[in-house]
Amino acid sequence: MKKSRTGGINCEQVREEAYRLLDGKIPPAKRRAMKYHLTTCAPCFSQIEFIRLMRFSLRGCVCGERCPGGLVGRIRAAIASRMSGGRKVQRAKA
Repeated sequence: MKKSRTGGINCEQVREEAYRLLDGKIPPAKRRAMKYHLTTCAPCFSQIEFIRLMRFSLRGCVCGERCPGGLVGRIRAAIASRMSGGRKVQRAKA
């Protein structure tokens, strides 16, 4: 796992907090450390960018209907699994 030179943020922490980071729910000091990590770690940057672009694309597809029950959680779990290299991860909340 690659650690940044500021804040001690590592790849696992970035993966665990990806959605909170993109939602703006990370405290300012930690957000700065995470963003610095993203400037120094291409794999983490790619993963965050993938999620951001996926969300942007999905917003354009929404037609006012709700997703079937549990779909959002299953998608998040699949993304988390892919980001962790196939290791089993705790299921993200919908």
